[in-house]
Amino acid sequence: MKYKDNPEKLLGAEKYMEMEGYDIRLAVQKMNDFLDTLGDATIALIYSNKDEYKNNNSREALFVRRIHIRHAIIDFNNCFDLLLQIPWFYYRAWQEFNPNGNFYNNRVRISEVIRNTDGWIEIAEKNCSYNRLEKFLGMKTEQNVLNFKKELIKFCNSHIYNENDPIVVRSIANKIKHNHSLKIKDLYEPYNLAIKVNGVKIYLKDLELGAKYDAEFYDEKTKKILGDIQINYFDDMEVSITYKGGEIFRGKDILREDSWYYLEDLYSKLVTYRDEIIDLYMDFYNLIKKNLEINPMFANDTIRKGPEIKLDKFFKGPDEEVN
Repeated sequence: MKYKDNPEKLLGAEKYMEMEGYDIRLAVQKMNDFLDTLGDATIALIYSNKDEYKNNNSREALFVRRIHIRHAIIDFNNCFDLLLQIPWFYYRAWQEFNPNGNFYNNRVRISEVIRNTDGWIEIAEKNCSYNRLEKFLGMKTEQNVLNFKKELIKFCNSHIYNENDPIVVRSIANKIKHNHSLKIKDLYEPYNLAIKVNGVKIYLKDLELGAKYDAEFYDEKTKKILGDIQINYFDDMEVSITYKGGEIFRGKDILREDSWYYLEDLYSKLVTYRDEIIDLYMDFYNLIKKNLEINPMFANDTIRKGPEIKLDKFFKGPDEEVN
């Protein structure tokens, strides 16, 4: 699959000139951080592509692709947070949430940002969020800023806060961070439980319409029946346990089918995410580029490009290189 080119990195932030009323160098620093993280995410995305592997259905290839796509999800999610901080610092949007700001709310705990004091940048970073930035952009009157806000909302409705899509990058990244590991259907092998019925061995997964099996369980010492175990088999084995006292432990809570993903579905989603977050970045870059002036002291400086590096031998090994 063809990828959009990464936007060109800017010079180091210290080489740009400042303008009163803005924090241009901090914005440039955030832009370069965004681009670095976008580069990391893009490398991971490339190596999660099945076309990079000769035996792309082998368990080894699937395992390697899972590692790369996990990194891609996390880095692309980080890209969004860094992107928000570009206008947050450029416009000093945090001011509107300080005391005497238009959006100050004394019922919401938020640290005041006092510019040019030790640690003020870290406080401003912590105060940055999508909802606050959207509020700030809404108070601007310039049409190009309002257009950027419109595109930002569109991106968020698709990739950040979309409840109608089973594959949302932000949601999956948060699940990886807070709830569970990345679960890949391609790597999962369903159980093939066998039971004996009238002396005949039957595999539950081979039954035409699925299967259901109930059995009582008991205390080994007293032989007292404690409850029932119910096994359902459709796409996979679902084991539910019910005690006589009424407490139920549902098998579906263990399976959590909504948390399993196919590699190709994740890959396709991330390709779209990448294209659209690059477009969003370029929208804001084009909005402010007229003010990105090089400090005259560095007028003759240029971006230094490093040598081309081939990564296949590090990420795939010589047997898996694809020309």
